[in-house]
Amino acid sequence: CVKRVVEVDGQYANREVGEDKPDKAGTGFPDKKVYRGVCSNHICDMSVGDDVMITGPTGAEMLLPEDPEANIIMLATGTGIAPMRSYLRLLFHDNAGANSDGSRKFKGIAWLFMGVPYSKSLLYDDEHSTYKAKYPDQFRYDYAVS
Repeated sequence: CVKRVVEVDGQYANREVGEDKPDKAGTGFPDKKVYRGVCSNHICDMSVGDDVMITGPTGAEMLLPEDPEANIIMLATGTGIAPMRSYLRLLFHDNAGANSDGSRKFKGIAWLFMGVPYSKSLLYDDEHSTYKAKYPDQFRYDYAVS
């Protein structure tokens, strides 16, 4: 099961907080105000064999700029780093982002801001360090560990 999101007795903006009902595993906080993450909890409460409807973004919501000199700022939290990793690999690693002479097509600055609750949750730190070492004038990253 994916990590279950549960926040107890906090104050939240734009999140539903209310009476808690036990989940499938019996975990409940009946005397507290609780916020449970929507997707992770939905998945955890499913049973083997349940149908899952999956839809995704359509159209051009998350495309890199066509201008190779554009500056790009990326914001990610936790597993939200996945699309940013794809962008960074294209910009600084993959053959698709390279010219025939081996130089990179991307000439701008890519700046990644990533927030996680624990330092051990910093995914792909080795890749970020490599990009920073190889492209110090083009790649920046900042982590926020709460």
